[in-house]
Amino acid sequence: MLAALSILDTHLMVAQTWAWVTMINDRVPQQGVTAALDSTFSGDSPCAMCCAISQERQDKQEQAPIPESEPTAKFPPASWSHADLVFPPASTYLPPLRDMEIVVLARQDEPPLPPPQFG
Repeated sequence: MLAALSILDTHLMVAQTWAWVTMINDRVPQQGVTAALDSTFSGDSPCAMCCAISQERQDKQEQAPIPESEPTAKFPPASWSHADLVFPPASTYLPPLRDMEIVVLARQDEPPLPPPQFG
């Protein structure tokens, strides 16, 4: 679980939240609530902690491995339409009728006349 939290940069999210709360707390007495919120989230005057977090994110992004040049996923041909992907042609699943042998079983005996009556 600790590895998953590290991969998701949870520590940076917690640090950023702490920096914002601290900035708001420090700025409210001088600027008021509205101005403190605006100056905190505008990004015009970040604190030292915000700058350090931004630098850490930039360093992580630069160190990230370069993705492969060839895609590993296989895409459907461009000639297919969206309707073909949702409703594929029936011929892909059913053999053509000319290749099937149709056997019709007919009833040989006739029903009794008159029909039976109950009661």
